[in-house]
Amino acid sequence: MNRKRGVTDAICYNICDFLFSLKKKTPEESFRQALKICADNHIFSKDDILTMCKLMQHPSAGQEQSENDVQPQNHDNTRGAASYV
Repeated sequence: MNRKRGVTDAICYNICDFLFSLKKKTPEESFRQALKICADNHIFSKDDILTMCKLMQHPSAGQEQSENDVQPQNHDNTRGAASYV
C-alpha cells in the first residue's frame, strides 16, 4: 500500500469489497466498461464508480436530444444573403 499518500489496508479492503458487491449487481459488460473508463481517467471514488456503472447500464438516459442535435433535411441558404451583411 502507498502509506505516503494515506492509502491503508482498510481503505483497500473497503474498495475491493465495494467492487465485488457492485459486480454482483451490475451486468458484466457494463461493469467492465465502467471500470476501464474509471481506471483510464484515474477515478477511484466509490461514488464516481457507481455513477459510471449506472451510466453504462443506461447510456441514453443522460443524453436528451436537443434542437441543436437535429440535422436539417435541406442544406440550402434559408436566411438569404441579406442576413449575412
